[in-house]
Amino acid sequence: MKNQVIFIIVSVLFLFFCSAQAQTNQMGFIGGINIANLDEESSDYNSLTVFGFGGVAEFGLGEKMGLCLQPMYLQKGASEEMSGVTVEMQLAYIEIPVLFKLYLGTGDTKPYLMAGPTIGFSLSADMEISYGGMSASVDVSDMMETFDYGLAFGGGVSFPVGNNSIFVEAKYSLGLADIAKEGEIEVDGMTQTIPDAEVKTSGIQIMAGMTFPLN
Repeated sequence: MKNQVIFIIVSVLFLFFCSAQAQTNQMGFIGGINIANLDEESSDYNSLTVFGFGGVAEFGLGEKMGLCLQPMYLQKGASEEMSGVTVEMQLAYIEIPVLFKLYLGTGDTKPYLMAGPTIGFSLSADMEISYGGMSASVDVSDMMETFDYGLAFGGGVSFPVGNNSIFVEAKYSLGLADIAKEGEIEVDGMTQTIPDAEVKTSGIQIMAGMTFPLN
């Protein structure tokens, strides 16, 4: 937890510093899919295709550089099969990627690269258990840490549409926080202890959106 708090404080202070030095260029919205997965040494998870949506605010840092905030509702998780039992982890976060963007080329159509830290705040966590045609959903929020954080990097391209712009981008998000804790679940009147394990999130996010100039 100490490392999480330090990471969040440093990221927020850095964000405010950069914002104070920059001029807001554009705001807009973003949405798309997250091909999500979980990384745990003792488990072999399968990815889930889920979704996310939110807003965009971009601050100019020069002719070819920008600082982009993408606060969004983002689903994460993964599934696993064990002896005919399917366990699906369904996680939801408020995620705030803080991305540096480097624009390439000089035309109206602008390819770009991006990278930076991400901070996530847990909203919900459910474990969906399926076996023999039956299923049960268990709230496991108490077994999840409040914060997730990591790094994201990728690229995209923006196109002018009148005074506005539309963009398509893809990025890989690598979780650095251990999000899981020990806890107990109850299914059909039976209580089972889930041991503590190091679990981290990851995902390939394919997003599109539109931005509007403010100045």
